[in-house]
Amino acid sequence: EASDSQNESDFSPKVALQWDVSDYAMVYASYVSGYKGPAFDTGLITGGDSVKPETSDSWETGLKSRWLDNRLVMNVAVFYAEYHDFQAETSIDVGPLGTIVLTNAGEVSTQGVEVEFLSQPLDDWTISGGITWTDASIDEYPNGNCSGGQRYRGECPNNFQDLAGGDLPYIPEWKLNLATDYTIALEHAPFDVILGANLRSQDDVLYELSQDPYTKQDAYTVVDLRTILAGKSEGYRITAFVKNVFDKNYASLIYANSPALLPNGYIQLVPKYANRTVGLEVRYDF
Repeated sequence: EASDSQNESDFSPKVALQWDVSDYAMVYASYVSGYKGPAFDTGLITGGDSVKPETSDSWETGLKSRWLDNRLVMNVAVFYAEYHDFQAETSIDVGPLGTIVLTNAGEVSTQGVEVEFLSQPLDDWTISGGITWTDASIDEYPNGNCSGGQRYRGECPNNFQDLAGGDLPYIPEWKLNLATDYTIALEHAPFDVILGANLRSQDDVLYELSQDPYTKQDAYTVVDLRTILAGKSEGYRITAFVKNVFDKNYASLIYANSPALLPNGYIQLVPKYANRTVGLEVRYDF
């Protein structure tokens, strides 16, 4: 049994400037100071040890605009953020299965550019999407964790490693999404037909802070198609869909198992639509 308490305070300012360039365009810039309070690790090994607060400094500037008689909305943002005493989980080789503890990893930073748009080329046709480039890196983490696979292969003889210069997990460098819907108005029918498609694509992504290359998901692109019968006066929608048209298999999470339980073994979590799926969905709003 362990007990502890913390009494912390913080001042986190936010400053934002906005300039309306015209009736259709606005530029802005902002600074935000972030704060994530101290946390307690309630695991059996640490017995309630606490970690220091995580703080951040974030800057963003961008443009929000409308063009072509409001048929095109275009937004652009450039951002940069630094995180100090970043709170992260790290694995240590204690016991037959190892254990996870909470620690202050050190310094990490992210920077990038995001572009998003919404357009209406025709009254019955909409296209939307966005693209993001992100560079998210570990600037300082001298006692970083090692995955079970790295420990098994002898890549971490001291069970810790310097992760400075590594990538933050779950953040691909490039990410793209597109969506379109075209409505066919049927004058004498009780419903309209909507033809739609979605595309989402992303670069390689790492799933473990340890930088274990076996926890990396390769780049992939997924395309979905749909046809909808949308009731005009009644609130129903009948959707025939094909998810993952090109049957692209991918994992939403990959992590290493304990060397004692599954030596050099890895587990992949596969989402519901990681394989081509054909279906019919009926919805009625009362």
